[in-house]
Amino acid sequence: MENRLFVGLGNPGAQYHKTRHNFGFMVVDAFAEKWQFPPFQRRFRSLLSVKNMKEVRVFLLKPQTYMNLSGHSVGEVSRYYKLALSELLLIYDDLDLPLGKIKLRSKGGSGGHKGVESVLQSLRTQSLSRLRLGIGRPANPHLDTSTYVLAPFLEEELELVQEVIQRAVEAMETWCFQGIVAAMNQHNRS
Repeated sequence: MENRLFVGLGNPGAQYHKTRHNFGFMVVDAFAEKWQFPPFQRRFRSLLSVKNMKEVRVFLLKPQTYMNLSGHSVGEVSRYYKLALSELLLIYDDLDLPLGKIKLRSKGGSGGHKGVESVLQSLRTQSLSRLRLGIGRPANPHLDTSTYVLAPFLEEELELVQEVIQRAVEAMETWCFQGIVAAMNQHNRS
């Protein structure tokens, strides 16, 4: 049986629940709900849920180490289950994409995202598939980036956020069953 590990990046705690930086968690939660995954369990300094989908064993992981240390739990899970790098998809918020846009990539750097950097360092690679979720940059250029990413989405953004979550779940499904190339071809539209 093949494996797939979906890693949604975010921060633990109710105060971060609907923030831009927790977009990865939101998408993983929506995937879990759609496919009726069992409740998340605390393992590997994360919340983990596992389910067989068709001929694939799917792992959903939400590291609980805070964003900048996400690599610790991702590395632990990958090693414990002997997962290949090609079986992992990292899902996270991205300042460099406008809200409403998603983009899949098969490799690359962190783009300044500390959570991604932690995962890449832990796994010692940049050849890691990722699903970037656009959050855009703050309208006010004087607003600190960390303040912006740790703030909740605005009321007027919520409908678009839900649309993005739905498209991201569809991209995860494509990646899971057809691979990164098919997922990029189908979901990297403007």
